[in-house]
Amino acid sequence: MLIALVQIAWAQSYVVSGIEKTDKEGMQYEVLGKLGNRYWVYKKNGTVSTIAQYNDQMQLVKQNDLTFLPSSVQQIEFIKRDQQLFAFYQFQNNKTVYAALATLNVEGQLKSEPVILDTAQNIRPGSRAKIFNLIESDDHQKIMLFSVNTSNPASIKLKTSSYNGNFEEIADATISINSNNKKSTLSDFALANNGNLFCLRNTTQNNAAPAVSLIYLSEGGREVIESSVLNTQFLLDDIRLKIDNANNRVLLNSFYAISKKGNIEGLFTYIWDANTKTAVLSSANRFTDANRALLTTKRNLKTALDTYYIDKVNTQSNGDFIVMAESAETYSNRSAFSRWDYFWGGPFYNPFIFNYWYRPFGFYPWTRFGWAGLGAWDLGWGWGGLGRDLS
Repeated sequence: MLIALVQIAWAQSYVVSGIEKTDKEGMQYEVLGKLGNRYWVYKKNGTVSTIAQYNDQMQLVKQNDLTFLPSSVQQIEFIKRDQQLFAFYQFQNNKTVYAALATLNVEGQLKSEPVILDTAQNIRPGSRAKIFNLIESDDHQKIMLFSVNTSNPASIKLKTSSYNGNFEEIADATISINSNNKKSTLSDFALANNGNLFCLRNTTQNNAAPAVSLIYLSEGGREVIESSVLNTQFLLDDIRLKIDNANNRVLLNSFYAISKKGNIEGLFTYIWDANTKTAVLSSANRFTDANRALLTTKRNLKTALDTYYIDKVNTQSNGDFIVMAESAETYSNRSAFSRWDYFWGGPFYNPFIFNYWYRPFGFYPWTRFGWAGLGAWDLGWGWGGLGRDLS
């Protein structure tokens, strides 16, 4: 009896909410977490958006329709604070796309009328392109709204607006990044705790892997530095950018191959120091057969890493970092989902099959994005490296 009581005391428990009459099949939802003493869930049924509030027993306490949202809302994102919720959304009217912000109080009601943060002109009606992007620093004290204009192949324009944690504007800037190649794109944006912005530039080259460089933009755009990720030996696959705020460094990590359509050989790492504005490390660590044997039961160890992608990179206070990878595959032969990131228009990164909101695993919201404006629009799909085709 004593053992049974101990097991019951330590057993995991959970509470399930009921199904409401307004919950329809195909409803989109997002769990926003706890605000005040209630759990908030965003629900979208057709053109009706709702904030539902639940108590600790997951019983519905209140449900407020977000009537301020236009029926043509394209994207909506939430930033939660202790006593308020910021709802950032985009919608299109004729050829203009608007970026708007609404602030909700702890009761789920508007604190004031929504404000327009930015607009983009001459957007093809019905395109539903994601024009504006919102990112937040790791300490949640800095927020940045940015958009990228690739209508001029010789000069990519990056427009940024910086805010503090309460969405009060600090600075804005419009920066031109020279581009001699029409196929040059930006990807993997990240915001440092001090407000500096980092991203990757990927430039397509004939008969060669893309040239990749790291771009540093100080808050307000006063300083712009581009550093080439020198690599002539390896084919890099989907570079992941991570800011190490404790040590003021930027980490780039990528699996690599040594030949097109080849197997993954190891992990490539590039470290850039924000204090000296220079690279401090560029190295490749090859996986041994012992490493590969831990990941597969197949005899052919060469393919052990081919279905893996880098999911997260966690930094440590002493400068160390941990790279976490997962495998994405099915066991169906010749299935479109049985390989990761095909070189020739793969299932996960082909913009004509998925956009990032509807990818089956939902990763990498900043790796592929689009912007439109200033008389033209262009989905600037970035590409960080090899992109495997193992068929």
